Amino acid sequence: MKMITINSSPNQVKETLKWITHFMTKYKADYDWVELARHVVRSSCAGTPEQEVEAVRMWVKCYADYRMDPHGVEYLQDPMLMLETQAGDCDDLSCLAGVLLINLGHDCYPAGVVWAGDNVASHCVLCDDSTGMICDPVAAVPACLWPEPPLKVHRFVTWGRA
Repeated sequence: MKMITINSSPNQVKETLKWITHFMTKYKADYDWVELARHVVRSSCAGTPEQEVEAVRMWVKCYADYRMDPHGVEYLQDPMLMLETQAGDCDDLSCLAGVLLINLGHDCYPAGVVWAGDNVASHCVLCDDSTGMICDPVAAVPACLWPEPPLKVHRFVTWGRA
């Protein structure tokens, strides 16, 4: 278990997305993660892929407290560490949700969000190609209503996707 420190640079967002993808790949088809993911959706009575996305989003939102990284520093926690610390910022929460969703068979990937009026990504979410939904464990609104008003997305930043 570890915490990655990502150096501040023009490629910081893509480096963070690369590490989230690494952890999602590392823990894909891991028995303990599959069992946890199944428990999450079973306990919420999720019956459709869309309900699974929302069940995972809500579980992560309730399980882990949102805590910002120190100013000027970007940390990313291994999802195993997240289970212990139960706290992290948007990329940590998205990474945890991504590991759960990928172990439920969802085709998802992390993305940086560039909000309207900005020119750099300042938030991290999961894009789920299986459902067309955005899983944002920080948001106050369900995945089907994302983004929460008055926020508007200018574009997404991805790593390793066309």
